[in-house]
Order: sequence, then C-alpha cells, then structure tokens
Amino acid sequence: MKAFNKELFKWLVEISDIYYNSILIPRVDIKRFSKDPDYARKKFLLYWAYERPNAPLAYKVAAIKTIESYSDNNSDYQEHYKQFYSEKKNPSRNPGYDKRILSIEFPNITKQIETGNLFTAYNMINLCGIGHKIKTFFIRDMVSLLYVENKIINNPEKLIFTQPVDVWIQYFMNPIKVKLELNCGFSAYSIGAEKKNLEIGLKILQLCNEANVSPVKVSQAMWFFCSRIVADPNRLEWLIKSQDISLFQKEYDLVGEYIVN
Repeated sequence: MKAFNKELFKWLVEISDIYYNSILIPRVDIKRFSKDPDYARKKFLLYWAYERPNAPLAYKVAAIKTIESYSDNNSDYQEHYKQFYSEKKNPSRNPGYDKRILSIEFPNITKQIETGNLFTAYNMINLCGIGHKIKTFFIRDMVSLLYVENKIINNPEKLIFTQPVDVWIQYFMNPIKVKLELNCGFSAYSIGAEKKNLEIGLKILQLCNEANVSPVKVSQAMWFFCSRIVADPNRLEWLIKSQDISLFQKEYDLVGEYIVN
C-alpha cells in the first residue's frame, strides 16, 4: 500500500496542471487582485466564498451587485443587499451579506501569503459562513498563483493552511490507510477545523513528504479528479482499492481536458 500511495500521489501531480491552467488562471488576474481591494473582494465572493453544497448562485450575484453599487452614506448594507435578493438570506452562512466584507483588504492578505505568513492570512478572513475549508481553499490557490510554495516547503505549520478538506477529499483519503506521524503544532479547535479534517490534511502532507511531491498540487489535483473526473464516491473507492494507476489514467482519459468548468 505504501508504494502505491507514493505512485498515486506522483500521478496526481502529473495531472495537476489542468486545475492551474484551465480553472485557476482564468479566474483571477493575480496582479490586480494583489493591488485592487474592490476587485479582490468580488473575485473572492465569486470563486471561493460560496464553494459549499447548496449555496444559491443568487447569494454571490447579489453580493457583487451590492458591493458595486453600495456607498457608505449611513445606509444599511444589508438593506441594500435585499434590493438584489428577496428570498431567505441565511445570514450565518452568507458572507456577501456580512458588511465586514467591505473592510477586508485582500491585497494585505496576499502580502502575508507572499511572505509565508499563512496563519496570519488565515486569521484575517473573518466573515459569516467562512470557515476552515474556505479559508484554506483560498490560501492554497493564492499560494499557487503567487508561487509561494518553495518558501514554505517541508513546513507543516504553514502547509496545513493549504489543505482544504471537503467531502471529496474525505472520500479519496478514507480508503487510504496511513499511520499519522506528522504534527503541525495546531489543534483542530485552535484553527476552527474539525479534528478529522485536520488529520486528513496532515495525512496528505505526510504522504506528499514520502512521495517528495507538492502538497499544493496534490490537493488541487485530488479535488479535480474526484469531483470532475470520477464524480461518484463508490467508483472512487473502487479505483483506490484497485491500487492500479493505469485505471486512474484510463478514468482521466475518458473525460480529461473536456471537464474543466
């Protein structure tokens, strides 16, 4: 199993460019994101903030319209939002309905990421509905876009903030048996994560160390392969239990470049 794990993680890196080139790069102008707070807020809401099951598209549409048209002249931000969305707002899980979005300076966050201060960046993103998964999802992609990974290589205290764990990552990792030996110095409680998800993130880092591959690329490729190429938990489990990389490659080749959005 250990040899297969190394082979599998190396294969994930081989397919990781499709996420970076076909999904990540078209989403955001990183130079503008690093300088323009208004642009950055809208892009964050559009591509990261609502990446959870059953989040209505209308939430992010209304949020972007609100930010674009809102002026702070003592008017109520949330009342302004209601002009663009009349249904249930779900305030506790709707970051675009949270007025604090206007005060988050994403260019300052990207500066922290560029210098390797991922824990600081993580704690600068405070909005309703934004927890561990979304924060680490965003930071992981920023690390990729800003070419930061070489600054934090082999540093689990930093790399743990590049490991978002959603249901697809759970499906992928659950059949993989590995004795967790790595520690990042953070408890799940201290960073607002579920214990099982923190442990999965650490297992990914540990397996990446053993395979000598990029945990950022592995994370991106793992999610892409699970959610876009396989898209079925039972088939994914079958593939992993097969311990046959050729089957992974055949699965990828069936749809590959056509499934990018």
